[in-house]
Amino acid sequence: MNESVPDDLFLEPPPADAWCFDLIMFYKTTAEDDEQARNVLLQLESYARFSFVVNGVITCLLASFGLLGNSMFVYQIHKSRYFSRRLACHLTMLCMWDMALLLCCLLTYGIISLYYGIMPFVGIIAYLLYFFQPFASFCVTGTIWQVLAITIERYTAVSKPLEQRTRNAQFSVRSICAGIALGAFLLNMVVVPFERELKDCYEFTPSGFELRTMISTLPLVNNQYYAILVHLIPDIIFRAPLPIIAIACLTIRTLQICSRRTVGSQTIHARRNIHYMLTLLNIKFIMCNTLYMVNTVLMEVMGYGGKTSSQQTEIDIEQYIRSLYLTDLSNMLLALHSATNWLIFYHWPRFMGHKKYSNIKITTLSNSSKTVAIDQEIAELLLSRFSAHKYKISTEVLTVLCRENPTIANALLGSDLNEAKNVKGKEAMEKHQLQQVRLQRHGVLLANAIEEVLFALTSKNFSVIEWKDLCRQIGYSHWEVNNYCGADQWKLVRDTLMASINNHATNQWPGANFQQISSSNIQKTMVRVFNFALREMKSGALCAVVDYTQQPRINTQPGRMGTAAACTTALASSALAFGPKRNPIPSGFKSDQKPCLKALDSIGNSSLESYALDSPIHSRTRTMLSRLSIFTRRTDTTDYCESPLEKPFVF
Repeated sequence: MNESVPDDLFLEPPPADAWCFDLIMFYKTTAEDDEQARNVLLQLESYARFSFVVNGVITCLLASFGLLGNSMFVYQIHKSRYFSRRLACHLTMLCMWDMALLLCCLLTYGIISLYYGIMPFVGIIAYLLYFFQPFASFCVTGTIWQVLAITIERYTAVSKPLEQRTRNAQFSVRSICAGIALGAFLLNMVVVPFERELKDCYEFTPSGFELRTMISTLPLVNNQYYAILVHLIPDIIFRAPLPIIAIACLTIRTLQICSRRTVGSQTIHARRNIHYMLTLLNIKFIMCNTLYMVNTVLMEVMGYGGKTSSQQTEIDIEQYIRSLYLTDLSNMLLALHSATNWLIFYHWPRFMGHKKYSNIKITTLSNSSKTVAIDQEIAELLLSRFSAHKYKISTEVLTVLCRENPTIANALLGSDLNEAKNVKGKEAMEKHQLQQVRLQRHGVLLANAIEEVLFALTSKNFSVIEWKDLCRQIGYSHWEVNNYCGADQWKLVRDTLMASINNHATNQWPGANFQQISSSNIQKTMVRVFNFALREMKSGALCAVVDYTQQPRINTQPGRMGTAAACTTALASSALAFGPKRNPIPSGFKSDQKPCLKALDSIGNSSLESYALDSPIHSRTRTMLSRLSIFTRRTDTTDYCESPLEKPFVF
C-alpha cells in the first residue's frame, strides 16, 4: 500500500474479529524482507495471468457460446420432431443443466477473473460464491446423472428391447428428471449452511477500518468423520468415480450389442446416427470429467492444497497454488463440455438446396441402429412420375417378371408367357390376348398398391407408423407372393420399376426445385423406399404364415399355444426391426382373423424409439386407409380369372 496509514488507527479496536484476508496483499507486504515471500508472490502473479486467460477470457467465451447454442437447440427440439419424445425430454433437461452450469461459471469466476485475476472472497463476490458455487456443484451432479440416465436407458433399450416399454411406462421422463434434481439438491445444497458462513471482516484503509463481508468455512468441514460420511462416500458413489465408470462400461457394452445386431441382409445408410451421437456424448463426457474426478479425489479425499491461512509452510503454499491451476483446468473442461453438447445433436440448416424432410423416417437395424430421412421433394417427384404412367409401368414390371420366371407366369396368367411366341394361328392370338388382359388386371392392383405406398410417403399427415402398417397390411393380405419370389425376383422387380419410372419421366416438372434433384439422389431414395417397404411386407407375410399354420392346431387342440403367442415367438426369434410405439391396427384389420399381425403391432416396436429409431407419431383420421379396401377386402375374384376356382395372384 503506497498511502500511509494514520498512527492512531492502531489504537482503535477493529470493528470485527477477522481480517479480510487477501493472499496477494499479504505477500506484498512481506516480500521486501522475505525471499520466500517474493517467490510466492511471483507464483501468484503468474497464476493471476493464467486465471485471467483461462477463467476470464476462455470461460466467458465458452459460457456465452454455450448459452446461445443450448437455447437454440432447446428451441429446435420443441419445434421439430427429429427426436422421439422421451429422448427429446432427456436432451432438453441436459441443456437446462448445461445452461445453469454455464451461468454459474460466468457469475462465480468468469467475469470476476477478467477484472481481478485472482478471485477475492470479500464483498459482493462473497455472496455470489456462497449461493452459486454450491449451485454449480448441483448442476455438475445433475449433468452426470442425466447422462447416466440416458446411457442406462439406451443400454436397456438395445439389450432388453421387449421389456423396455413396460419399464418406460413405470418410470416417466419427468419422474426421472425430478428424481435427479431432488437427489442432486440433497447432495449439494442441503449441507451449505453447515459448511459455509458469511461473516463480517475489516480492511485497512487510509481513513480507518472498513467493514466488509467475507465467505469462510466452518470448523465442521475439518472434522474427519463428517468429511468421510458427507463428502467422501457420497462423492465416490454419486459423483465420481463410480458414475463415470458406469457410463464408460455401459457405453462399451451398448456398442458391443449393436455391433452384433443384424436384421435381414439389407443395410440402409443413416443420415444421422443416434447411437453415434450418444456415444460421442459419453466419450466427451468422460474426457471432460476425468480431471474433475481427479481433482475431487485430491482435494476432497486427500486434502491436497486445502490450507489457505497465513501460517502456511512453503510446501503448503506450493500445493495450494498447484491446486488452483488444477481446479481452473477442471472447471474449464466442465464448461467446455456443457458449452459443446448441443453441437452433437443440432441440425444445421442446408443453405444450398434447402432440403426438406417429410414426416416419414425409415428405421432399421443392421450393424448399428440407423435412421434415414426421406427427402420430401424426391418422394413427391417419385409419386408424380409413377402416377402419370402407373398402369403401364406396373404392367411392364409384371411382364418382365413373368418372362424371367415361368412359375410366376403360370400363377398369374395360367400359362407360360413365352409359349405364345412359339404357337401360331388364332388359338395363339386368343391366348396372347388373354394373357395381356390378365397382366393388365394384375397391373391395376400392383399400380394401386405402389401408388398408395408413395402417397402415404409424401403425405404430411401420414406418420411412419401408419406407413409401416400399410406395408404390413399389404404383405399380410398377399403372403403367397413369398412362395414365388426370392431375392433375385425382388431385385428384378426393383430394377425394372426404377428403369420404367426413369424411362417415362418427362423433362418438365412443376417447381424449380425439382430441376436441382440429381438422378443419383432419386435412385437412392427409390432403393431405400423399396427395401424398407419390402421388409415391412415380409413382416406382414410372416404373420400370415404363422396364423395360417397355427389355425388348424387351435381348432383341434385348444390347449396349445395361441397364434398370437406363436407369432410373438416367431417375430422375436427372427429379429425383426424395432421402432417407436405403434398406433393400434387400422380398422381394415380384423384382430380375430389376424392375431399374429396384432401381436406384431404390440411387440414389433420397442423402446429403441428414444435412442436410435426416432420417428414422429401423429394423431390423424383413418380416412386414408379406406382406400386399402381393394387390397384387404376384395371379393370379386372372378373378374380376374377364367373361373371362380382360379385364385388371383397379386402383389
